[in-house]
Amino acid sequence: MNKLKLGQKVLMKNKLVRNYNKPRYRDVLSLVRYEKFECDKIGFVCGKSTIHIEGYTDFEDGYPYFVPVKSKAVYMVAIKMNKRIYVDFEDLKLLEEE
Repeated sequence: MNKLKLGQKVLMKNKLVRNYNKPRYRDVLSLVRYEKFECDKIGFVCGKSTIHIEGYTDFEDGYPYFVPVKSKAVYMVAIKMNKRIYVDFEDLKLLEEE
């Protein structure tokens, strides 16, 4: 995996969007937390993060909580001053060389 530096200009092909379809409290089922959507936007690399992309809900003492099963390292890309998007490295194309 090639490393990108902070501030490099990139083109995104796909973005990862959080899936907010939450299960009912009594259901214990597998969840997909992030889904890929097409996106052709230009932005700047502003960081790197680890997100939980799959898991399931479980209960302890009557309270639900999320148990992560699969995690993934992703890049954060800023498209506005207050908007950042999670993107896989495979979906990024470097536009400027420094």
